[in-house]
Amino acid sequence: GSGPGRRFGVFDRGSDGGDIAILSPGAISFGATEDGGTGFALWVGECRGPLTTAALSQSWIIAQFDPQHPGLLAGETVARLNGLPAGQAACPNRFNAAFTRWRVAPFSYRAAPGQGAPFTLTTLVSEHYSGANPATAGAVERFYFSRELGGTRWEAWRHAGGNARFSAARVVEQAAWFASTGRCSAAETPAGGAPLVLIDCREWTRIAPSADRAGDRPGFFIDAIRTRPDAPPFFAPPPAPN
Repeated sequence: GSGPGRRFGVFDRGSDGGDIAILSPGAISFGATEDGGTGFALWVGECRGPLTTAALSQSWIIAQFDPQHPGLLAGETVARLNGLPAGQAACPNRFNAAFTRWRVAPFSYRAAPGQGAPFTLTTLVSEHYSGANPATAGAVERFYFSRELGGTRWEAWRHAGGNARFSAARVVEQAAWFASTGRCSAAETPAGGAPLVLIDCREWTRIAPSADRAGDRPGFFIDAIRTRPDAPPFFAPPPAPN
């Protein structure tokens, strides 16, 4: 909400964004995302024919788990997924492989100047690699989730030698810019052997108390999606109770 023309608690299209995590039997996946650069997109797993909610439930996998032992969150898989622009009502013709690894571990989050000492939270860490082989990945996105704060941190890593979207020179430039911001605390390089450098990061650890003691009503991002003319019909609000 900071910056000219931006409001806290209101979705400012073109700059704000978010992720919709879908909990299904045995998996947690991102089914939709939005950011100021690429806009709104759906993420679907392998499917055919008309697009349904089932395709979103095994897509950008955050973690898989045994419903009988939900506390055992550690593992890896190769997801097969693709992104769809808003308005597309059919499954895509091809899917991309994405090696995915997740674990639960303590992580120390920094505090901004004047906000106290760093603090450690038990955190679900999920890494999404481009391609099926982490040793040759051109990029990695890493997500952090804590019980206390929900989505708590995000990182973007790129191959130091460049990839299809970024030249090596561009990666060096972006990494140097990010290092100059001091935006996030240090993090270990994603495992696998690829020479990766951190080019962007966000931490969401400064929580402002609500003016309402009952808390702010969640959902302004969902509300914004529902008002889009190209929103999928399955994002419509549930019918009001009789």
